[in-house]
Amino acid sequence: MPMKFLNPWCVPPVKADANLHGPAVRAWLQGQPGNRIITLTELRAGMPAIAAALTRPVVNQICADLGAAVEDPSDAQA
Repeated sequence: MPMKFLNPWCVPPVKADANLHGPAVRAWLQGQPGNRIITLTELRAGMPAIAAALTRPVVNQICADLGAAVEDPSDAQA
């Protein structure tokens, strides 16, 4: 039987996009100190250069990485 093992350096596409765009999202959020709640639509509008990459799963991963709470638990679903 052939041996199979998981590559510990494999990065799933959602995590790779979150790693790539997370610093920009963090900087943008830090520039919004008066805005307690940000919607996905507002985030995309505020970051038009990467809006297409800011899918719900990617933003959920970025929120998890930043420790940002998701206001509506149903939004945390991928």
